Amino acid sequence: MLTFTGIHITKEFGAPSIRDIAVQGMRIVRFSGGGKIFWPIGMHMLLVADLLPEQLHVHGLLHNAAEIAVADVPRPMKTNEASELEDTVLNRIYASLGAPAPSAAVKAAVKKADFRAALAEGVLGCCARGFPQTQTGFHRDRDAEHLLRKYLAQFNPMDALDADGRWSLLYERRLRIVLRRARDGSRNLTGR
Repeated sequence: MLTFTGIHITKEFGAPSIRDIAVQGMRIVRFSGGGKIFWPIGMHMLLVADLLPEQLHVHGLLHNAAEIAVADVPRPMKTNEASELEDTVLNRIYASLGAPAPSAAVKAAVKKADFRAALAEGVLGCCARGFPQTQTGFHRDRDAEHLLRKYLAQFNPMDALDADGRWSLLYERRLRIVLRRARDGSRNLTGR
């Protein structure tokens, strides 16, 4: 596939740029379009980052970045092969951006924030009706819902679809900032 900026990505090579992730992430709708509103993976990644401690924001902003190359396939439909390919592309994204790979503990924290975001999205209409109630251990997460409401109050789908729209540019700016911090923190830990 070719990205927005023209980068070639296959199963064997390639990784999208920050600009590709920002633009295409705002154009891929979550839950196969099953929500009452258009809600892209880029907005979801912003929400997940906001549900994490600041030092983990880079991982929240990148956790679904591979989907710009492999698509957002809902869990019950995603095969093991598709999951492995998504992991491979995500690893290439981390490497190409010079970001420290997430540890098992970081992956667990991101997964928890991702689930909290998905449940809030379900309650507030960003995904198919009844989604939250199908999840084991569902309970309302008022903090996640509050953060999501703040985004929804400002969200205009046309701003997300426009490559130079508010949301693509906001996502890109935030990712560049947290990547710089993550790289600096990684260098401080390794002494380089």
